[in-house]
Amino acid sequence: MTLIQVKKPWPWSYQQTDVTVWPFLFYLDEPLEGSRLDHELIHAKQQVCWLWLPWFVLYILFLPVGFNPFRYRWEFKAYRNGSGYGHSYIRWVLSTSTYGWLIPSLHRWLEW
Repeated sequence: MTLIQVKKPWPWSYQQTDVTVWPFLFYLDEPLEGSRLDHELIHAKQQVCWLWLPWFVLYILFLPVGFNPFRYRWEFKAYRNGSGYGHSYIRWVLSTSTYGWLIPSLHRWLEW
């Protein structure tokens, strides 16, 4: 993994600070460590397991539609295993403005 610090926030989200596009991990602000790093490393592993191009296509494929079971499952696992958060907190995070279209009530069956 190559860590790259960027100077400006991502245009699509004012809150998101880290993005993994294997083999690069882009981060904003302070050094990337702890649960933030673990979260992004899980995304890197997901991209390697699924192969980068299929992972990327599935991750953004349903972005305009608002229902993406693949992205919900990958984010849920990264928050649970990388950040160590509990189920109810992760559901709340995935329903905030950053992930507003990832409605937890539609995806509960994906949480394994």
